Amino acid sequence: EALFGALNKVLENQFTVEEIIQLISSRPSSVMGLKSSISEGEYANLTLFNTETVEFSKTSINCLSKNSPFIGETLKGKVIGVINNNQIKLN
Repeated sequence: EALFGALNKVLENQFTVEEIIQLISSRPSSVMGLKSSISEGEYANLTLFNTETVEFSKTSINCLSKNSPFIGETLKGKVIGVINNNQIKLN
């Protein structure tokens, strides 16, 4: 929940938003030798996010464990939903 916002905040003066997205999506796939593109008709697992500035809090965490070094930090970007296994979950 905090990865994109934290990286975007820390790296915003060194990388574009597009480059940061590549660092956490297609770049790891290519290092592992996995396909990192989506073709028409294929299933896709996607994370939806924006680039607004938000304070990360315990209520921002969707898992049972409410631990994060980013609680109380102002981050630049927020996950707003996921599409996974043909299901859509919006925050």
